[in-house]
Amino acid sequence: DVVEHMGVRIDRIRHKATVEGQKLDLTPTEFRLLECLVRQPGRAFSRHQLMDAAIGEGQIVLERTIDVHVKTLRKKLSEAGESAD
Repeated sequence: DVVEHMGVRIDRIRHKATVEGQKLDLTPTEFRLLECLVRQPGRAFSRHQLMDAAIGEGQIVLERTIDVHVKTLRKKLSEAGESAD
């Protein structure tokens, strides 16, 4: 079960993510968040929707928690993209 968009490749079976062939070292939450975003490119998500996808429904977390995960994920994607150049 592999999905790819704009150089980002997610392999759910191997729990592996790459950007332009560069391996991403992601936490399980970051992996689920990235998978959600790659599967539906161009879609706008609410914080609540991203929390459900990345952390799971029914989990009690602060609303801004997802902001931290998104920020960290962006940084990792950017660093991987830069090293691929």
